Amino acid sequence: MGIVQRQGLRNTVISYIGLGIGFVNTTLVLPRLLAPAQLGLTQVLVSLATLGALVSALGFTNTTLRYFPYFRNRET
Repeated sequence: MGIVQRQGLRNTVISYIGLGIGFVNTTLVLPRLLAPAQLGLTQVLVSLATLGALVSALGFTNTTLRYFPYFRNRET
């Protein structure tokens, strides 16, 4: 097995383990520890943080491609 295949398999396994931990946390642990209002607030905050991360990433790739050569060649 090549290096790329091994790393891909390893990353896939780690991603699935993370998804499993998140599922157990969301469905079993948090409902037992938090009141329904607190659980709802937690879900709203997680959703807003995810949405904020997606919106903040818009255009970042194009900005990097546009300004990287300028700052790379600039003498400091």
